[in-house]
Amino acid sequence: AGAHAQQILKSSGFAITFQNGIGNVETLQQMLGHDRVLGGISYHSARIQEPGHSVHTNANTTWIGELNGESSPRARQLASVLNNAGFSVELTDRIDAVIWTKFVLNCAVNPICALTGCRTGEIGLSPTGRQFQSFILDEIFQLLQAKKIEPTDSDLRATIDGFSGRLFNKPSMLQHMENGLETEIDSLNGAAVREAASLGLRFPYNEALTLLIKTRNYHVIKMLEEPAIDYEALEAAALSPR
Repeated sequence: AGAHAQQILKSSGFAITFQNGIGNVETLQQMLGHDRVLGGISYHSARIQEPGHSVHTNANTTWIGELNGESSPRARQLASVLNNAGFSVELTDRIDAVIWTKFVLNCAVNPICALTGCRTGEIGLSPTGRQFQSFILDEIFQLLQAKKIEPTDSDLRATIDGFSGRLFNKPSMLQHMENGLETEIDSLNGAAVREAASLGLRFPYNEALTLLIKTRNYHVIKMLEEPAIDYEALEAAALSPR
């Protein structure tokens, strides 16, 4: 995406990313320059109904802001354009905190759904699902405390707990997993593990979840892209005398 932006942006142009996770803003800044990137987060969800057709399953607020916290004409203009297109857009002087707040939510929900096949609200139906989610959050909140990041939600754990009991959308990572696409785990829990390591911390639950997602993702992609495996033949071969 950054390479394409380099080719098509005019000298006064800028880019904004609404991707989940952390690190994508910094990557764009390295490629385009710090002053040519805005931060953004969108609380929308959708599902693919068939090729070329998607269904909007949840519409909520989209946040945009300058990464230095200042107000700017370009941010206001972009917000106006998106609002006129039917989106609910808010400008913020804390876009970094907004990005990290959704990062916590995504880390606590998306990979658990991708690994188990649960929808968001089904995590809360399982006591062990809630327990595992709590372990993931304990580590993520430890990271925020170490980095002195204040979420925009004053009780983010309670908010996530509520989502995990009443919202039944299918997170993007679960959809990617089912369709044999690479997941964004390295920008979510994997990024949390790397950030923790840089601070001398160890996050075993997030590390294990990252490895399990990658293992499952590899298997699904392999099953979809390669000829079907004859497991009965393999089982018979394993049982035959040598």
